[in-house]
Amino acid sequence: MALLLMLCSRVAIASENNLAGLIRQGQVHFQQGQYRDAIATFTQAILLNPDSATPYFYRGKVRFELEDDFGALEDFDDAVQRNARFAEAYLYRGSVRLSLGDQTNGLVDLRQAAGLFSQQGNQKEYQRAIQLIRQFNPDLTP
Repeated sequence: MALLLMLCSRVAIASENNLAGLIRQGQVHFQQGQYRDAIATFTQAILLNPDSATPYFYRGKVRFELEDDFGALEDFDDAVQRNARFAEAYLYRGSVRLSLGDQTNGLVDLRQAAGLFSQQGNQKEYQRAIQLIRQFNPDLTP
C-alpha cells in the first residue's frame, strides 16, 4: 500500500512538473507572437490537468489577443469556475464582456477583480481594475 501511495505521489508530481513546463512553453509562444502554437500548448496543459485554472486563463489571454471574444470568454469562465479567487481571470472576463456589449456583467466582473486584487494586496492591479470600471461608467464607484 505504501508503495502504491508513493507511486501515485510521484505521478502527481511529474504531472504538475509537466503542467508547469507546458505553461512556460505556452507563455514563450505567446510572447513571441506564435499564437496558434500557444493555444495548442495551453490545450495540451488543459488535457494534462483539466482541473487547473491556469492553462484556461492563459489560453483565454491568447484568444483575447486574437479577438476571439467568445473563445476567450469560455476560457475565462472555465478559469474562474476552477478558481473563484483568480482576480486576473475576472479582470479579463470583465473586459471581454464589455467588448461584447454586456456592460452589467462586465462591470460585475471588474468589481470582483478589484475586490480580489485589494484582498490580495495587489495595489497596481487593483488600480487597473478601478480605471476600467471608471472608463465604462465614470459615475460608478467600485
